[in-house]
Amino acid sequence: MKVLFISGREPTYTRNAVILKGLRKCGVEVVEFTDSSKSYSIRYPKVLTKFLFKRKESFDIVFVGFFGQPLIQIVRRTLKNKPIIFDAFLSAYD
Repeated sequence: MKVLFISGREPTYTRNAVILKGLRKCGVEVVEFTDSSKSYSIRYPKVLTKFLFKRKESFDIVFVGFFGQPLIQIVRRTLKNKPIIFDAFLSAYD
């Protein structure tokens, strides 16, 4: 199985790191569209650029990781025929 993983936080953020590690440990091939920039205003354009130019790679499912709320609408409209898993968690603190 091949999973496209896209997220609004860096791949080392705890929620994303645990999910990525678990997927890989289970033998899933992961195509990552993430970025480690410190600023959201830099990170989101980089992630979306990767997604929009490389989304034609073959994969079975899309996993929208932590803080993907700003990304989910674009992913959903762009990839209408792929199943999407969305980590919608948002802490009460946020």
